[in-house]
Amino acid sequence: MPTVTELVHRYVALWNEADPDVRRREIPAIWSERGVYTDPVVVMVGHDAIEALVGTARSQFEGHQVRLLTTVDAHHNVARFGCAVVRPGRAHRTLVTCDVAVADDDGRLRYVHVFIDALAPH
Repeated sequence: MPTVTELVHRYVALWNEADPDVRRREIPAIWSERGVYTDPVVVMVGHDAIEALVGTARSQFEGHQVRLLTTVDAHHNVARFGCAVVRPGRAHRTLVTCDVAVADDDGRLRYVHVFIDALAPH
């Protein structure tokens, strides 16, 4: 069973996966069936909703990547970590977040709560 730290690394990689078929195969391995993603704008529940969210974000932020900004600080089944949405080759970050992930007893993500720390000016 993966640790919550391993799940976070797979979660970040999922946002960078361009192939929707690969994402659809990976989501059930990372997320519980009723997994919940929340940020200040949306609440998404379940595999289909999470896949749709990632696909939409990839379209809106075409050419960008999600990167871990911090180490994953984890204990028990909870982790906190910082991420950035960046466009390779550019100095500024489009978006910076502080995230909290909670894994279930089956070793999959049950909750990911995203807090936006900074947005790049338009």
